[in-house]
Amino acid sequence: GPPRLGFVGNVAAYKVDLPLLRRIAEARPDWSLVLIGPVGWGESGTDLCPLGRLANVHLLGPRPYGRLPAYLKGMAVCLLAPPAGSATAASSFPLKFWEYVAAGKPVVGRRTEALSVMDARPELCTLIGEGGDFVGAIEAAMAADSPEAVAVRTEACREQTWPVRIGQMRELIEQASAKAGASPGADA
Repeated sequence: GPPRLGFVGNVAAYKVDLPLLRRIAEARPDWSLVLIGPVGWGESGTDLCPLGRLANVHLLGPRPYGRLPAYLKGMAVCLLAPPAGSATAASSFPLKFWEYVAAGKPVVGRRTEALSVMDARPELCTLIGEGGDFVGAIEAAMAADSPEAVAVRTEACREQTWPVRIGQMRELIEQASAKAGASPGADA
């Protein structure tokens, strides 16, 4: 069948660049675009009609969390497509990034301030700057995928555990405390 591109999450205009997804679906009618998640949560005015009327776009709505790995397994590439200039996207790292990577999937997304930390990990994702070629990046991600690449992505998730995260937080707090204690007038 046609390659499936996947997005999992809140399908709302403030979270997802719906016109970008429409452009991708229109540019490649031989691809299927599958969107899984609630529609318009937190933004009831979200209009999916322009996307929904395309034959290669599949709006599945919410699915049980435990079933998501099965859906992700069928994806060729997973997408992160926050709206350009979104303050919300700029400051928050999407949890779905690690869900996609844990499923072994190539990730293609819009570069945001929060995601730019992943520029150092090109084996995990391709981040597209403003005006970049999403369709070309998706094609390249599919062409470069391999069992070895899947293994690298799934291995990268092993470091993303709560004990590791809590240790990183503790280290940052200790560094901040030491810095505050060393500054003049900190006791005042």
